[in-house]
This record gives sequence, structure tokens and C-alpha cells, in this order.
Amino acid sequence: MRRRSFIGTACGAAASAALPAGSFAAADRGLELLLELARVVVPDEASGAWTNGAPRRALEDAWRALDQDTRRSRSAALLELDSLAAPEGPAKDFASLPLAERPALVRGLLDTPGGFRESFQSLRSMILYAYYDSPVGMRRAGYYPTTQFEGYPEIDKFPAGRAES
Repeated sequence: MRRRSFIGTACGAAASAALPAGSFAAADRGLELLLELARVVVPDEASGAWTNGAPRRALEDAWRALDQDTRRSRSAALLELDSLAAPEGPAKDFASLPLAERPALVRGLLDTPGGFRESFQSLRSMILYAYYDSPVGMRRAGYYPTTQFEGYPEIDKFPAGRAES
């Protein structure tokens, strides 16, 4: 596992060195905005899914798995959301808006043609897959696997933390 982590880190450093200045920072800003958008698409503040849970890690992995051009175009769409968040007022960007005001802004952008509207479907799919593929999302959806035969201990406690009945 250490070797695999080292190779992944080395490849990431080599790839980031080859990118033009500023494009890696924009991609990272896109990921930050995607995580903030996830809090609007699937609002689950009680579980901490988007702060440090498995859905966040899955969404980050899905974002990093996108090719560079796709990530750049989705970052541009998310930056559009960020720039239109609060042109006037105390909030400076999407992340500083109160959670209650964010859905109205997203709905408003979906009503206007542009990059965000075109990218939203794929961004939403990434968010939903990341959330509902995790144990937190499965519990929220009420999913429990079918009854298993004896001798499959790894399935006995799925999803993690399930209360025994």
C-alpha cells in the first residue's frame, strides 16, 4: 500500500508541475465549490457526510478521476455559481451564503442558459452517487441488504453502524 501511495503522489506531483500556472488552483477551487454544492443537493448536516465522511471522500475521488478538460469545464461552471452568489451584500461567494439561501440561487441559475445549467446534471449525478453509495446514504434511504446465509461475516454488519433488530 505504501508503494502505491508513493507512486500516486509522485504522479500527481509530476502532473501538477506540467500544468500551466493557476489551472491547478482553479481545479481545487472547483472541488471546494462542488463540496458546497453537495450540501445543497443532499442536505445532511447531521451526519457530517460532506465535512469528513465517506461521501466526501468518494466525491473527491470522483472529481480527481475526471480528465483535465472535463474538470476544467466543470470548474468554470462552478466558478460561475460562485461569482453570481452575492454580487451585492455581505456574502462574497457561494460558500459564505447561509445554507437556507443556496437552493434559491441554484434554482435561479438552472432557469438561465449557460455553463452551470449544462454541467449541473453531471455534477448532481456525481454527488448523488457519492452519497447514496456510502453507508450513511444507504441508512438514510432505508436500504438493508437481503438476508445472507451463515458464513458471510463481512456482510453481517453492513451497512456499518446498523442497529441490530
